[in-house]
Amino acid sequence: MFDEKTHPDHPTSPIYSENYIQSDFLDAPISPKNPSNHTKKSLSLTPEYTYSPNISHDVKYTHMDNSLTVNMQLSYKIDLFRRGITQIQTLISQNVLQMCGNSVVLLICHAITNIQVVIANVTDIPCKDATLCVLLQQILERMNDCLLLSTEMLYTYQFSNVPLAWRRLYAYASAFKAMAEMSMHQTEAKIIETLDMALIMTGGVDIKHFLMELVNIQNPKALSNQEILPTFHPEKNIEQVTIHFPIRSMQSPSVHTFQNDILAVQQPLIIKNSINHWPALSQEGWIKIDTLLNKTHQGLRIVPVEIGRNYTDQAWGQQLMPFYEFLKKYILQTKKTSNTHGTEKEEIGYLAQHDIFSQIPALREDIMVPDYCFTTPPPIPSHLQAFIEECRSFMNLF
Repeated sequence: MFDEKTHPDHPTSPIYSENYIQSDFLDAPISPKNPSNHTKKSLSLTPEYTYSPNISHDVKYTHMDNSLTVNMQLSYKIDLFRRGITQIQTLISQNVLQMCGNSVVLLICHAITNIQVVIANVTDIPCKDATLCVLLQQILERMNDCLLLSTEMLYTYQFSNVPLAWRRLYAYASAFKAMAEMSMHQTEAKIIETLDMALIMTGGVDIKHFLMELVNIQNPKALSNQEILPTFHPEKNIEQVTIHFPIRSMQSPSVHTFQNDILAVQQPLIIKNSINHWPALSQEGWIKIDTLLNKTHQGLRIVPVEIGRNYTDQAWGQQLMPFYEFLKKYILQTKKTSNTHGTEKEEIGYLAQHDIFSQIPALREDIMVPDYCFTTPPPIPSHLQAFIEECRSFMNLF
């Protein structure tokens, strides 16, 4: 999902000479690279920004208001960048990346210094200054290197055993890469992809709110009707099946009734008409494609999709794709594939087992956890308890 091209020439210093900036992380001044190719200008470091990890920095899951002036938008983005940089600086000072090695820590520290130079001197986003653009390109290249390294390490370990340091490296590098992309002429789709990959691969670790804020200030243009169908019409010609052993059902029982039922009866139960109040099920809810697009940055959010009817299908696989592509291919079913007989058939795709509500809180806001989930479950029968313990012991062998 990111640039996997290697970069053989990776100088360990930014392009600015000691006349411009003194690194906060290095004992020696930073030396220039080809200074004759760049126009010298007086640069200053950004003022120190205080970040308190004990203060809750709540994220409002809304897009940046288009009515804001250009200067206000620039000021907001720079302030956001400073907060994120200061947070990551604080974390790095606690040696959270020590396991990744000193050279990796140095790359991240250089990225911090370089992005500080940019935000201290940028007058517009996207940046039009040639000198700053060279510096931004250098940040992109080095962060891609960090992403390649951390990705390799993420796949080296079993998922549950991946050291936190490598997840942090992936998240931090993604944050700096996204800030550089936002400061250049990168599209919203590319920026959102960078940030979503960090959220999917690492969960955001200790900078999740900052990654979320970077996503939420993206404001992509709305898709046209030619790009995706505007309305979803559910299939109504579903074959009727005779149910010989129907499951019990209740019409929105009270919590007390439900609690007594699961303790006394202990049989499957279908609860009807208990979530009709969800915004997701309203006339303006998820039945309208426009609603889903608006809540996923015009469908640009990246989601993991499993393709195929089941795990035994020869063509079964997993793929990361923009949400609008998932809608077009597998919900609206606008793409068909040919089977072995040459006739067309509909592809089957569904969202993988992934906490999409954590990744995209705008969707989480449209549902509510039913009160039934807070009742006390019945005790596990003794014979099943023994079986569960045996399974746990077996799994611990791996």
